[in-house]
Amino acid sequence: MPGRSGWRSVGNSVDGNRDWKRGGAAGMQAGIGQNQPSPVQGTPLIQLEKVGLTLGQQASTRTQGWFGKRSALTLPGYPVFQGVSGKIHAGDRWAVIGAVGSGKTSLLRLLNRLMDPTQGRLFWQGQPYDRVPIATLRQQIMAVAQEPKLLGMTVQQALEYPLRLRNLAPEEINDRVKACLAQMTIPDAWLAKTEAQLSAGQRQWVAIARGIIAQPTVLLLDEPTAYLDPKLIQQLTECLLPAKTVPTVIIATHDIPWIQDICTSAMYLTDRRGQWFTDRPDWAGLQAQLSQARQQLAAEWDEPLE
Repeated sequence: MPGRSGWRSVGNSVDGNRDWKRGGAAGMQAGIGQNQPSPVQGTPLIQLEKVGLTLGQQASTRTQGWFGKRSALTLPGYPVFQGVSGKIHAGDRWAVIGAVGSGKTSLLRLLNRLMDPTQGRLFWQGQPYDRVPIATLRQQIMAVAQEPKLLGMTVQQALEYPLRLRNLAPEEINDRVKACLAQMTIPDAWLAKTEAQLSAGQRQWVAIARGIIAQPTVLLLDEPTAYLDPKLIQQLTECLLPAKTVPTVIIATHDIPWIQDICTSAMYLTDRRGQWFTDRPDWAGLQAQLSQARQQLAAEWDEPLE
């Protein structure tokens, strides 16, 4: 966003009543975000301070000799990224870009606190992440995985689930579901189906709808176009445009031609570091960097690009 500091690389790195009862897509859009608490003026929703993540780091023991004494051994693990700092404000549209294995999904998991960083700290509306109850945090920051699960539920149950967790009245749940079905053009024929009866694209679309219907303050999307056809991709674009369905969005993707119509800021993950771009990023330049990274990755694996 213009005039705001975004992601940066540090060190070695990288209201009241809702309007849902009006019904329909317009009522759905008008209601989203209005019930969320507002942060103190100027306070970012999310702040990262020198955040790093190392996977597989662990301590073990070893024995010297047959009856020798045991000693501690710390295994170094694999550093995914290091020293990532940045601020995400209400209304921001961030793209997290990078080649396969660069840490895009891991970063979203940190933001949703499915994982904790091994270095640095995260803050939610000025409070350290570890002082915010996890259930409260995940109601505010909702993630949609690239390969989502409906947890054995039908489509109808999956859409109602996050609303029941919020203890909403049955009438409001019904209104929201009806509005969601209209906006996301989900046919009635899907409602009794389980994930085993849906295609990958249909499961992904239902999961995105489940994220939107929950009215989170921040919506995290991991490769949301991976299994969608062009018609649904265009519909998703319209849903995610500023002042539309979701107030703040962070999208992990490698699909730069699509993301540039939605996001105003970007973070590029490469070489375990994060490069940040705000206020109209150079999308063509980012595409060139991503293509080069993919070529290098393909060369390392000695496999041709698709």
